[in-house]
Amino acid sequence: MGRDGRPVPVVAESWYIAQDGRSLRIRLRPNVKFHDGTAATSAIIGQIVQSQLPHLLGSAFADVEGIRAVSETEVEIAQKRASPFLVESLDIPIAKPGAADIGTGPFSAVRGPNSIEMTANEAYYQGRPSIQRIVMRGYPTVRAAWADMLRGKVDMLYEVGLDALDSLQGSSKVSIYTFTRSRPYVIVLNMRRPVFRSAEVRRGLNLAIDRPRLIREALYNHGTPADGPVWPHHWAYKQTFSAFQFDPSSAAKSLKGHVAFTCIFPEGALYERLALGVQQALAAVGVKMDVEAVPLTDLSDRVRKRGDFDAVLFDAQLGPNLFRPYQWFHSNGPSNYGAFSSPTVDAALDTIRYAIDDGEYASQVLAFQQAIIEDPPAIFLAWGDRAQAVSRRFEVPVEPGRDVIGGLRLAKLAPEQRASRN
Repeated sequence: MGRDGRPVPVVAESWYIAQDGRSLRIRLRPNVKFHDGTAATSAIIGQIVQSQLPHLLGSAFADVEGIRAVSETEVEIAQKRASPFLVESLDIPIAKPGAADIGTGPFSAVRGPNSIEMTANEAYYQGRPSIQRIVMRGYPTVRAAWADMLRGKVDMLYEVGLDALDSLQGSSKVSIYTFTRSRPYVIVLNMRRPVFRSAEVRRGLNLAIDRPRLIREALYNHGTPADGPVWPHHWAYKQTFSAFQFDPSSAAKSLKGHVAFTCIFPEGALYERLALGVQQALAAVGVKMDVEAVPLTDLSDRVRKRGDFDAVLFDAQLGPNLFRPYQWFHSNGPSNYGAFSSPTVDAALDTIRYAIDDGEYASQVLAFQQAIIEDPPAIFLAWGDRAQAVSRRFEVPVEPGRDVIGGLRLAKLAPEQRASRN
């Protein structure tokens, strides 16, 4: 998906919709191969789409009538009812059936005991990468990785800790890149708990949060307030949308000092800072929120499988399109872990799901934002930034607002490095 929420061709070369709107034809690039040399035919791609769409679409998969290869390079997805969500759901990983590590990308990966080694795919359909080999390994702390980078042992840090970012900006040996992630930090509220059944209470919890302050103190001023569920760079988003405000006086009146719950979050310093910041803000309006760090595997089991939580803080995939919020906040959404249900929210999302043109789609994006403001399923906090560091020994073309990883296939040694090797 593009930064504006529009789909971008990758393995697909193009696509078009039949005049009746009920048939999506996807034309594949003719020269795509898997890392083992197998051709990525329309039959195989159709099989991959068929295996992934039911989980991704959830109840919306009922719109799909069938998936078939209609030629060596074309896949047809027939729909019972036309839906833009179908195209928006197709940003799926392409891996050879039965071989999850064999893909079609510019690098093939081999997993070792302590690292992952990636080698250039000589047959990559957009051209062989300039970099021949990449070794990826983990570090116990960002500072340990940064120290090795300064010693010339590491060429890139996938994620630079926000707490260390300001001190690294002045280095002459690295370039720092930041981008806003389409996964905002939110606290999903479990509607199975009586304390959250009142929309007035949930609105009050959102009114209690000073988002710019939280970003300054917990994210070191690297983020954007999440003033609603819509990705702020989406083509249909407008600055005039209704938004969550900071109004502690109104929050205290709505909450009446009778709200208490526990918020769990993944272990990690960033999540802890966010949780403590929210805890402090809610305490100021009479809410008692206990916080509990939980190992990620345990948290996933409690939230996804058992529903055993009051509230959970994590980064939820809500952008860059509207299909993602549908997964989280529609009553039948596959990621609706808080058992949220709102007829108004469902109506807006369903209209987007079946929008006949951009005008209808955009009008319902506005309606969806407004419905969430009035009946929030979560406490919306911030769209956080990710910072990445790349040694200046390399040139990496970076699209503004995007992950550096997307440009790695085009990375090359800086001119002075190439000259010294010659």
